[in-house]
Amino acid sequence: MGKNIMLSDKAYNALSKVKRGSFSDTILWLLEERKATAGRLVELFEQQNQLIEQQNRLLTQLVEQLRRLNARLIELKASRRTVEFSVRQVEENVEHRESSNTPSFLQDNPWVEILQRREG
Repeated sequence: MGKNIMLSDKAYNALSKVKRGSFSDTILWLLEERKATAGRLVELFEQQNQLIEQQNRLLTQLVEQLRRLNARLIELKASRRTVEFSVRQVEENVEHRESSNTPSFLQDNPWVEILQRREG
């Protein structure tokens, strides 16, 4: 035998709009729908967690690549400073040679350096 339950007018009107057979059938159907909806929500949350984990892995890879690129950039900056220093030295040597009165056959002659060491 069925049981009587008290419903507010608002609940009664809402159940009437979705009524499927008797009110008991409608309530059972709504409870089943709730279970199915909860199951779909669990699936969606699991998919969302998988996507977040994948995103975190990709972000970790990106951070590692950025660290490597930053280290390489530091190396390149140091190399650039060395090259700039070497270029300045060469430019100074060229300017010195151009301004000196030394004949060209004596410039960059290793024997001149050797003889200068012997005299010194």
